[in-house]
Amino acid sequence: MDPARAKELELSLLSEAATHVERHGWPRERLQGWRCAAVPRLSNPADCDPYWVSPHDEVARSPKYVLALVADYVQCSKCSALRRLPGPLSGVAAPDSHATDFTCRDNTWHPDLAYCDAAEADRGGEIKNVNARVRAVLDVLGPTPQIPPPPATSRRRNAPSSSRAPPPPPRRFATPAR
Repeated sequence: MDPARAKELELSLLSEAATHVERHGWPRERLQGWRCAAVPRLSNPADCDPYWVSPHDEVARSPKYVLALVADYVQCSKCSALRRLPGPLSGVAAPDSHATDFTCRDNTWHPDLAYCDAAEADRGGEIKNVNARVRAVLDVLGPTPQIPPPPATSRRRNAPSSSRAPPPPPRRFATPAR
């Protein structure tokens, strides 16, 4: 792949990951130092797969797993399960990631995971270490780019709640007299 096209693709894919991270309440600055390499497939080198690479050489295969690497987690003091915290931009109250008295029942931001028997978030399914194929593509790309700013032309769908107008107060309905 042409190095200029590869660099352009890297910025586009980093922007896609940054938008996904922001949509879940985390600042796009959490991706500072990340890279994205379009690595040719072994079966058909004309086709490429994106690999997002953290500054610690962890490789994520999709923005979903990028989020798993940049988000903060809190551990249940009873069952030791990790629960992903809502991002600071989400406007949702949550404990500090260093809280020692957190239990799964305290998970008010994700009620489906508010019990100890709930499955723990899969953080490692698509997270790998950098291999030689990814490293070779990164070497061709050159220095680490800056994370592109969010698009400013129009309002994004699913923007973080902090950029939206607050929801209207709930309507109070009078209860009928009996």
